[in-house]
Amino acid sequence: MSLPRMIGPYQITERLATGGAGEVYAGIDTKVGREVAIKFLRPELAGDSSYVDRFLAEAKSLGRLNHPNIATLYALPQEDDHVCMIMELVRGRTVEQIIQERRRPLAVRESLAILAQVTDGLAYAHDQGVIHRDIKPSNLMVTESGRVKIMDFGIARVRGSDRMTRMGSAVGTPLYMSPEQCRGLEGDERSDIYSLAVVLYELLAGSPPFKGDTDYELTRAHIGTLPPPLIPRISGIDPSLESAIMIALSKRPEQRFPTMRAFSDAIGATALRGDATAIIHNHTSLIQGATATQETAKPPALHTVALALARSRAATVMRRFKGLHPAVQGVLAGAFAVAIVAGVFLLRAGPEPSPSYGTSGPSQTATDFKSRAVGGPLDQSSRMAPTNMTQEKLSVSEGCNTSFPDCGRTASKTQVQPQPIEQQPSLRMEASNAPETDKPKFADFETAEKQGNYPEAYTIAKGMDKSGDPAGAYGLGLLYFRGNGVPSDQQQAFYYFSKAAHEGYGMAQSKLGVMYHQGFGGVRKDYESARYWFEKAAASGVAEAMSALSGMCHRREGKLKPDCEQDWSDRAAKAGYIPEP
Repeated sequence: MSLPRMIGPYQITERLATGGAGEVYAGIDTKVGREVAIKFLRPELAGDSSYVDRFLAEAKSLGRLNHPNIATLYALPQEDDHVCMIMELVRGRTVEQIIQERRRPLAVRESLAILAQVTDGLAYAHDQGVIHRDIKPSNLMVTESGRVKIMDFGIARVRGSDRMTRMGSAVGTPLYMSPEQCRGLEGDERSDIYSLAVVLYELLAGSPPFKGDTDYELTRAHIGTLPPPLIPRISGIDPSLESAIMIALSKRPEQRFPTMRAFSDAIGATALRGDATAIIHNHTSLIQGATATQETAKPPALHTVALALARSRAATVMRRFKGLHPAVQGVLAGAFAVAIVAGVFLLRAGPEPSPSYGTSGPSQTATDFKSRAVGGPLDQSSRMAPTNMTQEKLSVSEGCNTSFPDCGRTASKTQVQPQPIEQQPSLRMEASNAPETDKPKFADFETAEKQGNYPEAYTIAKGMDKSGDPAGAYGLGLLYFRGNGVPSDQQQAFYYFSKAAHEGYGMAQSKLGVMYHQGFGGVRKDYESARYWFEKAAASGVAEAMSALSGMCHRREGKLKPDCEQDWSDRAAKAGYIPEP
């Protein structure tokens, strides 16, 4: 069956591409003189009702969307036996072509500039109820101006619509499919997050995280194999970036980011959104195919690499632990507790450590064990703020939106907080033997800030942050949010709160929830992300977060229902939350 030269007012001029089910031609809208893309079903599939239904479903999905990072659908004409879509003609190179032409990884900033646009487009699509389900480099087109366009919604699904495939049949491209897609499940927004994380991993590493000679091997890898670490083999990768990618690649959807915007914020793409097209356009090789000059970073010091590697590996261990069956988690937690008790018994039975450390530095004590063995978020309760943080306000009242009734309230002095290692009964004696300079300094930070000694507070928080203590990042976030000793900068505050929150720091998780709820820090209001972080904080015992969730239930925000309002209010009261009169 040959194609006509004209489809209504649209004149076909040249063939552009042929895919698995469709053919794309360039054409002209003769009424307005505009170039268009004309997509047909392949002739041999035009008589198959299942393919026709899927083709029309793609048009229905695209018809919902109008975004600068998504190819626009203009019309859906039908003439004789031909069904086609008239779409925006996007000229450029696919990200797949760019990767092949480079023959090496893209620079971090360049990769994040691409992700900034893709996440923006997908977040919009998700808001409209459309899940792409086939995110991969060949479906991302980069124009000459540096604009990224998301293409091919051929297997997209509108939330709440009927299934287009049989239950249990996998849909997608095996190299980029989420574990739930590999199992034949529908998947939701978090499937797109997983697939996009695979793409970002490939941009940074030069190859996807999972390999296999067959589709079966690839699907098994997605379901049961952990991705290889990026640090230290890939230079220029920050531990927080690697951690965010690994969270997005979690096997279970509930362990990933709740929304595409939350993923974009965590990897640092949101901050580049305004400059994204210029960043990509300035890398002329991205468009012209010339050999790229990689951004050259000064090799980090060995101790910096070691610290980054330790934190990254600790996060990996925690993710592996969370991926285990709850019964196995219980067994391992019990074994760890037995080991701790045995260690304490042996230490108590042994000789008292010498209080003199000499000139060679302090001996290895329980506090050294905390900083070296725990390092990252192995045990979230051990990384929480000290119990003297009970006066901290939920939202830092400066700039607080009064429409959010939980803003500005203070916690009770009896608020329940997970204790740091040196305050836990089983380790109190060993921690007390550590030199004073090795003990957590957040109390010193609080004292300095309350006294108005902001340079000292900044120095303390910065030092803690550099050592890998999330309390330091949290303290820096407070300073930037309040403008104490530094210029008031909500974006910087968001960065530091986010950094500490991803390390499992409860108070930072609560602050991040507030920022998403209020739209602070240059992020859009996102109630689902706010709920996600409030729930994380509440699980760590942060009473203000529980109260915030009660308020969200009352207002039916973040898909919460009013029947949870009283439950969260009771939990907050039990944890010691007392609202201001």
